[in-house]
Amino acid sequence: MTASRLYVDPTVGAPVFTRDGKKVGTVKDLAGGSFKVGVHWRRDFWLSTDEVERANPFAVHLLVDDNELWAYKLERPAGVAPEVDPHDDQLISDQERMLQRQRMEQEIAEARQDLYN
Repeated sequence: MTASRLYVDPTVGAPVFTRDGKKVGTVKDLAGGSFKVGVHWRRDFWLSTDEVERANPFAVHLLVDDNELWAYKLERPAGVAPEVDPHDDQLISDQERMLQRQRMEQEIAEARQDLYN
């Protein structure tokens, strides 16, 4: 006997629960047959809507338990290219980085000296 699935697209803002009842976050975005789970104090992740047992505007219930959720996490929705950082071509050289670090350390030392004098 197969389990029936009551499926409605997840609603942004709805809490997401694993099969064993643990709240893992809230729906943050929808794209390409996937939804992004916003997690407090952790990195957000995507899940396929195939992992949803049932959903309504007030909650999303997954087909997987909390201890196996890691195996279903996606970096991005299927069919969506990785995000390109517009600043990737603006890296500084090792020498510039070393000079910047020296300036920052000098500023910190001066601030400490001002603080204790």
